[in-house]
Amino acid sequence: MNNASNEYLLDEERVVIKCARTRTTQVGVTYQMLNRLAAVLGAFEQLDGSYRVLRLPARRYATLMKPTRSRGRSAGNVGKVKRADFEREGALVRVVKEAANPWYEITLHEGRNRQIRRMFEQVGHRVEKIKRIRYGSLELDIEPSRYRFLSPAEVAKLRNSLQTRPSPKTAKSKDSPRISQINAD
Repeated sequence: MNNASNEYLLDEERVVIKCARTRTTQVGVTYQMLNRLAAVLGAFEQLDGSYRVLRLPARRYATLMKPTRSRGRSAGNVGKVKRADFEREGALVRVVKEAANPWYEITLHEGRNRQIRRMFEQVGHRVEKIKRIRYGSLELDIEPSRYRFLSPAEVAKLRNSLQTRPSPKTAKSKDSPRISQINAD
């Protein structure tokens, strides 16, 4: 889309990637850019030099952001969100296994059709395999095409999540996390 601003088209939605060094506590997006985005990806550098990437929906970013204290060109034009807010509310994208054919772990709070594949295609990685390892509170701990009976505790958790879960139109992003591991080039 726009490499100068790190904007990309992902799953037919606009996203922006904002990087922050280890000592940087927040990332900023212009109000004008935020109006056309679906999500903000915060890439936060860790002490070992790797980056922890978290996805925050643009609407949630807008509710969390504070105006910049700058008196320069960005004054009144940029809203910033703290790293802690991304950590608390963002969907994690992380490297599980670093290799020629690495594995990444992604947490989605609300998944869309082929969302993971399209996210990785936008940054130049082809996804070879996706493995779901959890659905909500339920660990998927058996081989594909196998089954087992749920424990009474698992049944209770699932029933409880259905009873307390708002309708999809009013649901908050943390209602039913789903985690997938993927293998990308």
